[in-house]
Amino acid sequence: MSKNIVFMVAIADDEKHMDAHQRQRSRDTGYEWSLKSWDNWCKKNDAELFIMDTPIYPINDMKLTWQRYFVLDILVENGVDYNQVCMVDADTIIHPDTPNFFEMTDGKYCGVVNPVNEWILKSIEIYSKFMFNGKITPFWEYINGGFQVFNKSHKEFLDIMKNYYLNNQENLLEIQNKYGAGSDQTPLNYLLKENNIDVKLLSTKFNMQDLVRYEALSEDLIHTKMGWVYHFNTWPKPNPRYWLEKTYRSLYES
Repeated sequence: MSKNIVFMVAIADDEKHMDAHQRQRSRDTGYEWSLKSWDNWCKKNDAELFIMDTPIYPINDMKLTWQRYFVLDILVENGVDYNQVCMVDADTIIHPDTPNFFEMTDGKYCGVVNPVNEWILKSIEIYSKFMFNGKITPFWEYINGGFQVFNKSHKEFLDIMKNYYLNNQENLLEIQNKYGAGSDQTPLNYLLKENNIDVKLLSTKFNMQDLVRYEALSEDLIHTKMGWVYHFNTWPKPNPRYWLEKTYRSLYES
């Protein structure tokens, strides 16, 4: 019987080639708290949590944010019969009372708008110049890659994402490394538009991003009163582990 799947990439970084700062940053991710929260939510909502814990390609050749678009192939290879899939980042905590967003999709490709900021505008401009022939994707519909919901009808688009990277690997790596314009997220938004994918925008509550930038993080955990999925994606001080654990314990152990 097919189930809705929450798909998450949680792969430990290879520390052999890291300096001391990079090793500490890697160890401060705290992904285990994210996994525990999503496992809890899945059990309450008749869904299944699937963890991608092994890279398909060397990470230096293909960032994990690109490798995750093999999601449907991975599920099939593992004998998982799926209905809808939520592909979510491992630096998130989901509130135990979160409504079942799988019931809100209308069968469409779903995401949450990333509030516009200087980095997004810069990334759109750089990818426009080097990869998309001067086209500009609208920032008011620009979704964050850390929370995407789709189904079997979107396999062709996910194949487009994979092939886009494989066919443009050298240029994409240069953009990522030279200009700091990000990996998959901006191409995702361009390719959704180019391929006329009908995207449904879900409430910001399902991907509360950039909590540091919007000064929504404090010791009283006010963010847990304002939404459902908390995304610690801008490296909050002292580190994501601190906030992931603190948020999890407040919601699940108090």
